Amino acid sequence: LLDGVTVVDGAVVPTKFFKGSGPAQPYLTHGLMGVLAAAPKSVFDRDQVTQVNLTLLAPTYAQKATDVPQALPYLGAFPKVQSIALRSLPQVDLGLLSGLNDLTSLDLTGCTAASGGDVLATLPALTRLNLSSAQGVALTTLDAIEDLNLRGTALTDLDAVSDMTTLTKLDL
Repeated sequence: LLDGVTVVDGAVVPTKFFKGSGPAQPYLTHGLMGVLAAAPKSVFDRDQVTQVNLTLLAPTYAQKATDVPQALPYLGAFPKVQSIALRSLPQVDLGLLSGLNDLTSLDLTGCTAASGGDVLATLPALTRLNLSSAQGVALTTLDAIEDLNLRGTALTDLDAVSDMTTLTKLDL
């Protein structure tokens, strides 16, 4: 099943078994990451993975929001990940990012009903955060953040931004 799965520039390159047509690909990628997270280190070295990119189908393409895989428990199985892009996910639990101390870039574009946003403040290396069109993420002071995208969010309280002393780019 995993024979031939490789990592190039930190990103997982799937075999043809985990490749499919446009609408199926997000689900195949989600499945592959779950299998890799459970694989013994002798079969797949998760420490090579520094990028995780998932764009799941929006509920308009699925029958209902619950058809979209929402739990991403395998993220913690990739401790060296530096970049995570989770796009258009409903009901994202950001608590799953806890302990990812090498994470420098997080893209939550279009995510809805995100919970556990307080974990963002515990990610010491996080320098880039994209919350473009995301909903439900509570913004907290982020000590190392340099690049923050809040375009299209419904945030009204930006007090936390004034305490971000390392911020060099802010997109509203």
